[in-house]
Amino acid sequence: MSAAVSRGTYMLLTFNLPVLGLAALTSTLVEVIGSFLAICVLVVVIHMGVISMAPPNVPTFGTMSNSWVMLQLWSVVALATALIVIPLQYFRRVTTSSRALALGVALFLPITAFIPWSTAFGFQQWLSVDPRAAKAVAIAFDPNVGKMILRRGTPSRPDSLWLPLQVSGLPPEAVVLNDRADIRIIGHDGTVLYRGTTIGTAPAALIGGVAAPVAVDDFPVRSSTGGQVATHQLISLPHKIYEEVRSQRVRVELEYSLSLFGADASDTIPALNGDKRIANLGLCRTQIDDDGDEIELGCLKTGPEITCGTFMLENAVTGKHNPAASFCNKYYPPITAHFLPNALMKFGGELAFRDPRGLATYPVDNSQLASARVSVKTYKPIAHFTRHLIIPDIHLGDWETATRVAAGESQ
Repeated sequence: MSAAVSRGTYMLLTFNLPVLGLAALTSTLVEVIGSFLAICVLVVVIHMGVISMAPPNVPTFGTMSNSWVMLQLWSVVALATALIVIPLQYFRRVTTSSRALALGVALFLPITAFIPWSTAFGFQQWLSVDPRAAKAVAIAFDPNVGKMILRRGTPSRPDSLWLPLQVSGLPPEAVVLNDRADIRIIGHDGTVLYRGTTIGTAPAALIGGVAAPVAVDDFPVRSSTGGQVATHQLISLPHKIYEEVRSQRVRVELEYSLSLFGADASDTIPALNGDKRIANLGLCRTQIDDDGDEIELGCLKTGPEITCGTFMLENAVTGKHNPAASFCNKYYPPITAHFLPNALMKFGGELAFRDPRGLATYPVDNSQLASARVSVKTYKPIAHFTRHLIIPDIHLGDWETATRVAAGESQ
C-alpha cells in the first residue's frame, strides 16, 4: 500500500502536473505530444552526453549519484514551473508570458548539468541529514600502516599504488565512501606533474589476457566500534606519468569528496532454511546453494532500495564469524519515493563456509551450520563532507603493492 501511494504521489508531482502545465501552453494534442517528445529527447541527449562522453577529469553536477540528483532537481523545477503556469493559464490566459517562462526554464535546466563538481557537492553537503556527524573525521598519511598486500591471483590495476592512510574520528557503526578524490602530483621545482582523479584514468587490467575493468573499492573504510581505521588509497595513473613519478620524491595533494554512512538497522536470521522479516530488507530466506559451499540469502521488500549494508555468517554460540560481505552504492537521491511500476525490490548475496579446492578454511564451517546465523546490517547516508590531504614529500614507488604468498607456494 505504501509503495502504491508513494508511486502515485511521485508520478502526480513529477509527471502529471508538469504535463498538465505543458498542455495548458499548447493548442492541440499534436503540439502537446511534440513538445513532450522534444523534452524527452533533450533529457536523454544531455544525460548520455554528460555521463558517457564527459572527460573523467572534468566532473560536473550531471555525474553525481549516477545523475539522479540532477534529474530530481529538474523534476522539482518542472513542478514549480507547472504550479505557476497552470493558474496563469486557467485564470488569466496570459499565454505569451507563460510560454516565455516555460522556455526560459527549458533553456536553463540543461546548463545545470555542467555545474562544477565542487559547487554541486556543496549542494549535496547542504542536503546532509546530520552534517555534524562527520566533523571529527580526519585523514592522515601514515607509513606505519605498511604496504597494501594482495593475495596471489587477485586482479590488480596496472600502473597503480596504494597510499597508507589513517582515518580517525569515526563514530560507531560507520562506513565512509569516497565519492571522488582529485589528486595533484607536484615536483620539487613546483611543476605539476599530474592532475586528475585517483582512479579515473587508469586503463583496464588484463585478466586472462583480456582487457577488463577491475571493480575495486579505492577507499575502504568501515568500523563497528568507531575511532581510527587503517586503510589504503588506490592511486592509478597513466603509464607514462606513472613511470615518470614512481622513482622520484614528489609532493602529493588529495582533495576528497566523502560520504559518511551511519547504522540504520540490524538483525539476524538462521543460516539453515531461515524465514524471517528483517527491518529494511523485507521478507528474507536462507538456504545452502547447489554446490554446498555457500549460504544464500534472498530478500524481497517494498520501498526504496538499500544503498549500503554488510552481512556475515557467524556462530551464535561461540561468536566466531567468517569475513563479512559488504556493498555500498554512491547513490544518494534526496527523494526516495517508489516510482517503479514493480513495487518489489530484490536483495541477496552469498556467504562462503567451505572452499571446494581445500585451500582455505573458515572459522564457521559446514559442521557449525546448525548453530550458525546470518547477521545483517544496513546503513544510510547521514553526512557529505570534504577533506584535504597534503603529503609534502613522498617516494611513490615505495607504495606499490606486495603479494602475499600462500603456504607451499614459491615466490
